[in-house]
Amino acid sequence: MSQENNVNDVAPFIDYSYFFMVAERAMKDTQEAMIHNDYDKALEFITLAQVELRLTYSAILHQKEQHNG
Repeated sequence: MSQENNVNDVAPFIDYSYFFMVAERAMKDTQEAMIHNDYDKALEFITLAQVELRLTYSAILHQKEQHNG
């Protein structure tokens, strides 16, 4: 007997890589700001990186939970 996957039974996929790429860019921007002694910009960028890394963590955790059922 063939089992069909119902689209409604599939959990939504949260793409962690987007959040990770934004965080990675923010960390690069932080480094650039520090080279130019722009501490306010560095703090702004590193805060963005922290937020995006938290989103990355949540997306990975979500995927893990969906995978493990």
